[in-house]
Parts: sequence; C-alpha cells; structure tokens
Amino acid sequence: MLEQLFTVALGMAFVGVIFAFVYLMSIDSVRAAQAKDVVETVAKTSDFVYSLGPGSRNSFNVMMPDGIRQTNIVGNTVLIKVSLSSGDSDIFSQSAYNMTGSLGESPGLQLITVSCCDPTGSIIVNSTGG
Repeated sequence: MLEQLFTVALGMAFVGVIFAFVYLMSIDSVRAAQAKDVVETVAKTSDFVYSLGPGSRNSFNVMMPDGIRQTNIVGNTVLIKVSLSSGDSDIFSQSAYNMTGSLGESPGLQLITVSCCDPTGSIIVNSTGG
C-alpha cells in the first residue's frame, strides 16, 4: 500500500515537472512569435511606405509581448530584445531603407505609424500604447 502511494506521488511529480516545462516553452513561443510579428510588420511597412513616396503614411496595430527588455530602431534594423526562460533573445528584421523613431516597450496593443520621410530620407516610425 505504501509503495503504491509512493509510486503514484512520484508519477504525479514527474507529470507536474513535464507540465511546467511545456508551459514555460509555450510562453516563450508566444513571446518570440509576437516579437517577430512586430519587427517584420514594421520593416515590411517601412518598405511599402517608402515605395509610395514622400507624404505617405500607414498605421497599424500590433501586440507587443510581455518581457520586453529593449526596443531599438537603428539604420535599417528593427530590434526587440525579449526575455525568455532560457535568457534574453534578440528578435530583429531589416528594411531596405533607413528608419528612425522608436517602439514602445510596454506590453499589449500598440498603434504604430510609419511615415515617409524625414529630411534625411529616413522612414519615421512612432508608436503609442493602445
């Protein structure tokens, strides 16, 4: 009887550890996918807006993930550093054209506006919490 109880408890502990591992991995997958969606959308929209020429503008909503450590737009690269269970991960995408501006670091829905162009010819990227 005691051996059965011990075996069941050990089995349940094993299942609990596996469940916790799968749960953390799913959170990491969602965070990475959301960050990838944001940077790719910004880069592709920048290319699109630049192709339309000066004065063009496009606004769209994105879901910023939890665990953002840093966002950065430098040259033609959009970067989001996000915290995962295995450590921080850099998620980035590149546009064909230089960009300037910033993305917010707060999680949740954000409205991003991409417009063409500043005096140097760079795409302007701005975000506001939604």
